Amino acid sequence: MTKYKIRKNFLIAAILATGLISALIGVVAYFGLNMGTFVISLDQSAYYAGISLCEDENFTASYPRLLVKPMTNAYPVAYDDINFEDVINSDGGNYRDPRGYTYLGYTFFLKNDGTTTVDLSFDILITQVTRNVDSATRIMLVEDENKKIVYLKNDNTEKHPFDQTPDEFCEYFKDDKTICSHKILNFKPSDIKKFSLIIWLEGWDPECTDSVKGGQIKMEMTFKITNAKVDD
Repeated sequence: MTKYKIRKNFLIAAILATGLISALIGVVAYFGLNMGTFVISLDQSAYYAGISLCEDENFTASYPRLLVKPMTNAYPVAYDDINFEDVINSDGGNYRDPRGYTYLGYTFFLKNDGTTTVDLSFDILITQVTRNVDSATRIMLVEDENKKIVYLKNDNTEKHPFDQTPDEFCEYFKDDKTICSHKILNFKPSDIKKFSLIIWLEGWDPECTDSVKGGQIKMEMTFKITNAKVDD
């Protein structure tokens, strides 16, 4: 009986411990989904081809995935309130506006550390959104400090007269889940590309009303190999 009681008590303790661990995992997952994370990653093909990511142009360390520090309690801002050039010219990593404006700025670098010239593609996807906040969200992608595109959802029939976002920069989301898709051709060994992301809630958007208050958005950007070439 003593052995039976010991085994019974051990089993009960194990069940309780398992339940506690499961509860903790549930809490972590819940808060993780509600922090507005942005993940930048390489798929398996890009990773094995020697493509790498870094927040540092010198690539003192390289990674298959980067996690942008979430922005919480973001308030609407206007296009003219954003220090685009400060973000674009930064050395890399997360940027926070010293004046307190709440928009997300992030700069990173992509390098071909392999021995083969490759063609890459990348998509920016919305993986989670609540309260239709994507309707008032703007995502600027800057490639190599000069190619600027602002992406917005095609919900609005007209632009607010005070919205200063230049029309020539603007493109609509590809669909409800895909913000954009791009290609990088002839990415040679040792080549480096710089990307900056600026994400904000456009205060002059007609959709930026109390209905989106408390909304959250989560996104990811994934690089893939579409073609590998044998160099001479």
